[in-house]
Amino acid sequence: DIVTGVQVEGHTPSTDGNVTVVRAGEQTFEVELIVVSVGRRPRTEGLVTEGVAVEVDDRGFVVADEYQHHGIGSLLLERLAAAAWENGVTAFVAQTLRENRAMLDVFYGSGFPVTSTSEYDTVRVRFPIEPGDAYRSAVAARHTERSSAGPTS
Repeated sequence: DIVTGVQVEGHTPSTDGNVTVVRAGEQTFEVELIVVSVGRRPRTEGLVTEGVAVEVDDRGFVVADEYQHHGIGSLLLERLAAAAWENGVTAFVAQTLRENRAMLDVFYGSGFPVTSTSEYDTVRVRFPIEPGDAYRSAVAARHTERSSAGPTS
């Protein structure tokens, strides 16, 4: 089972290391694997005024294009998938806004067989993370592209 929307307050590993008891308020869960993801809302109200050369999107996030489109998302997905696969996770599910083409390109260009559904402005993707031939080819192509691009300024 995947549990979302809870605030983890602590955990206690078993003596044999096979399970961990996770405490979340009044609830406890016996788990073999914990993946914690944290999302935060930006607190940028009033920090950026008109005429300043800082772009803020409609949700308040600062847009820093000099750090985007360098393949970091793909690299993070590769590393996360490898660690998850080694720990028995077999698939990923993610949601992103339909307008976030860059993130959707990361998923679809990963080499994993991605399926998706959409509802309103949200796209939900699901893909198994078994490192097959298509995935290994996509990773090799990305690494070749990165090494041929050289260092960035």
